[in-house]
Amino acid sequence: MRKIAVLLLTVAFVWSSVAVVLRAEQSSEKENGDLAEALESVKVSLDDGLQASEAQGTLSIIHLKLS
Repeated sequence: MRKIAVLLLTVAFVWSSVAVVLRAEQSSEKENGDLAEALESVKVSLDDGLQASEAQGTLSIIHLKLS
């Protein structure tokens, strides 16, 4: 009886883990599509945007990684 309980718990854990991964992947793909669509209409270069944020004191961590 104990082996069956352990087996059922293991199966439930694996099932829920797979469900979480699949849901995260679907969400990420949708967000990437939304971001790509929003970026199509941007008229400012990344460098110009980072320089503007630096001037306002809101320097992005991305800028530090690019330097």
